[in-house]
Amino acid sequence: MRIAYCEDEPAQRSRMELLLRTFAERKRLPLTVEAFSDSAAFLFHYPDSYPFDLIFLDIDLGGMDGMALARKIRETDSEVPILFLTNHKEYVFEGWYRKGILLSKEEDYRIQILSDESITAKFVKKRTPKVVKLSKTKYVYDGKTKNPGVIVLDGDGNRVSSDHYTVSYQAGRKKVGQYHVNVKMKNKYCGSKTLSFKIVPKATKIIQVIKKKKALSISWKKQKKQVSGYQIQVSTSRKFKSKKTKNISGMKKNSTTVSKLKSRKKYYIRIRTWKKKNRKKYYSAWSKVKIGKTK
Repeated sequence: MRIAYCEDEPAQRSRMELLLRTFAERKRLPLTVEAFSDSAAFLFHYPDSYPFDLIFLDIDLGGMDGMALARKIRETDSEVPILFLTNHKEYVFEGWYRKGILLSKEEDYRIQILSDESITAKFVKKRTPKVVKLSKTKYVYDGKTKNPGVIVLDGDGNRVSSDHYTVSYQAGRKKVGQYHVNVKMKNKYCGSKTLSFKIVPKATKIIQVIKKKKALSISWKKQKKQVSGYQIQVSTSRKFKSKKTKNISGMKKNSTTVSKLKSRKKYYIRIRTWKKKNRKKYYSAWSKVKIGKTK
């Protein structure tokens, strides 16, 4: 069980944590308690998602009081149980308490029955989704912003509605590079996950192969955007098991000569583009293989 406790008095905070841990030990329950000194500290750590089985709130807090914090929580989470702690019995007349239980700090936190209605709390354990993934993790550069969809599955493999999570995308998702997507669960689900996808440069193709003495002259179609250079591989093996690789810097170049090859030999040739960003190279797919023969 995971419990949050918001209390501005250190002595009361320590006492409450001791009581909760004692209760958990007697019941042999796994327990995690997170204590916060005020509403600001709580919201700093959990601004819009509340992965708790139960939240205790002192009403008389400095700054934003427990009532206001509870309303803030209820804006995005209607499931997590909230128990209020106070010495002020007049709060019972506020109708908002119909969605919670009011506890007194007196008499070892025994629940006080404060109205004619029977007030109960349903302890609903928040679920952790089984699968959180992107619908697509690789794109080819085309100058357009990429927004891959998010797929969330529950423990039974059923699709979770987007009402139960928020998605935030990293800025600048047009150019070649790697980008992050943050998924935060809410309502009856808990947890968050950071996913990533990449945009790779556009591929090119070999236009011509001219045979030379122990060499091949190769030309290709230039790519004018989001390319730092080209990589060419030449091999006598169709599967490129043993190959010679040549890297060419500069997107304006469209030809090169691969020398020191064997004479009168058939070679398989392929090319791909690459783009360097933040010290990392991103490669396009390989072109179709061309065949050339040396003199």
